[in-house]
Amino acid sequence: MIHRMSSRFFISLFCLLALFHSARLAGVQNLLDPIPAAPRAQAFALPDSNGRVHKLSNHKNRFVLLNFWSMDCSSCRDELINLEVAYQKLRAHGLEVVAVHAAGEVDSVKRYLKPMALSYTVLLDLDLTMGGWGVPVLPTTYLISPDGHLLYRASSPRAWGSDRMIEVLRAVMARSD
Repeated sequence: MIHRMSSRFFISLFCLLALFHSARLAGVQNLLDPIPAAPRAQAFALPDSNGRVHKLSNHKNRFVLLNFWSMDCSSCRDELINLEVAYQKLRAHGLEVVAVHAAGEVDSVKRYLKPMALSYTVLLDLDLTMGGWGVPVLPTTYLISPDGHLLYRASSPRAWGSDRMIEVLRAVMARSD
């Protein structure tokens, strides 16, 4: 009888652990949406708030989180701050963050960003030339591989600086080594 109970216990425990592991994997899939066939990211050349032009090709051999945002987007502010946390944790491991503001005036964007003291690159798409990226909502963030391919997309805010997201980003970055 004891042997039968212990077998049931271990089978139940195994099933519970398998269920937990499956739920954990599902949670990872909800953090980042894979982009099928990993197409090449479209090249761009956009100015920052000081007029200096930046290109995607400036970030060759590094992973890039390319974030699309707007001052009119209520959740974008928190997203920008979360991206700063991720950038601070992962830049030494090969991650760049580039945020692209959609439309607006340069001076307004500067005033909006000043209290955040972001250390990553913020670009201005004043004429909405990046429309070909197919951004469904703001914020939307793409993870681009070091060789310029779109790997993942996150359409809606994410907790980029959370321990779980940092773990996922590290794992993705390690797979490409």
